[in-house]
Amino acid sequence: MIRFLSLALALALPAAAPVEAQGRPPLVLAAASLQEAMTAAADVWARRGHPRPVVSFAASSALARQVEAGGAADLFVSADTEWMDALAARRLIVEDKLFEPLVDTIHTMVGRLIVGAPHDDPQPFMGPVIDNQVADMLTESFLALLMRGGRPVRHLERPRDDRPFLIPAIIDMTGATERPDIELFGPILQVQRAHDFDAAIAEANDTRYGLSAALVSQTPALYDRFWSGIRAGIVNWNRPTNGASSSAPFGGVGWSGNHRPSAYYAADYCAYPVVSNEADAARANIGIGLRDA
Repeated sequence: MIRFLSLALALALPAAAPVEAQGRPPLVLAAASLQEAMTAAADVWARRGHPRPVVSFAASSALARQVEAGGAADLFVSADTEWMDALAARRLIVEDKLFEPLVDTIHTMVGRLIVGAPHDDPQPFMGPVIDNQVADMLTESFLALLMRGGRPVRHLERPRDDRPFLIPAIIDMTGATERPDIELFGPILQVQRAHDFDAAIAEANDTRYGLSAALVSQTPALYDRFWSGIRAGIVNWNRPTNGASSSAPFGGVGWSGNHRPSAYYAADYCAYPVVSNEADAARANIGIGLRDA
């Protein structure tokens, strides 16, 4: 399971215990700017008797897309706040007849989630957002959604004002006067009602983004309609919005892509053909058209 944690907690490598049980060292994807810190953290972890993590460095955006594409990793450490949670769904659109029982079930499940530090006992489901500044911003964003007419199903909670731990919020934006088309990189789920399936697809497409969408349904015919009608580069059925295979030519539209296949196929348009005519030494040779010396 991929865990998106702040740098401070990521350095403790909380995902190591499960992978050690599998007989392999943890695989960590980390931002290139964190190479020195992550290498030092891996050394400390190894000195404590654990298998030394395998750390792969690249740009935060590239790593996030790699995980989105289904790349295997035990830990993703980003240097960019916006990429820490870019792989999570932000909206849930539900038909009227299913709305109340589904949202009630999610509300109950959220109430059971444990939020805490990586080595807490019992083990937490999730850690903090990246820092207090982001926690402050998310708290303000949740209040802004309320002021636009959002109905709180579950308020965003912050057990300690001096720590960036947040207990997830659920807010019903169906009757909101305005639904800002922005990405909140934190545990705030916006839910919306739709009177039928076509209205749900129209609502899902009402965004400038278009990376990933998923349908939860037991009806194949609905998924066929969803697949042909939704505007996204990743379209999943009864699966989360992440997890596309990196061997698949997924892409994205709007602010999420450029209509071109990504992942493995990105090499086809991130390179250009080059032709060279080469010799191992510089020589001049004019065979015709010269007068005698």
